Amino acid sequence: MLSNNKNIRKLNKQFRNKDKATDILSFPFQKKDKLKNNSYLGDIIISYNFMAKPKNQKISLFKEKLIKSFIHGFLHLLGFDHINIKEYRKMLKEEEKIYQSVIKKIN
Repeated sequence: MLSNNKNIRKLNKQFRNKDKATDILSFPFQKKDKLKNNSYLGDIIISYNFMAKPKNQKISLFKEKLIKSFIHGFLHLLGFDHINIKEYRKMLKEEEKIYQSVIKKIN
């Protein structure tokens, strides 16, 4: 879902006790170890306001930010996280691998 900063801030406060807007929120439906084929993974909410900054950015940059944010949220639904530096590097590596795969298909 695309949302705005006002709504995403409300959700961030309600579910994560963080009273601020953020670029993306992911809400996994199940625990990582319970995932099965054809499972509903959960919800991803992306802040359009974060993606649209700066206002004068090229559409190509907007698309790149949106794709990367979606991939980031998707990986959270699969159980990836970035609480420590080791997890952050692992997640970043996976994000880049998926991003490269996606842009090859759309270019």
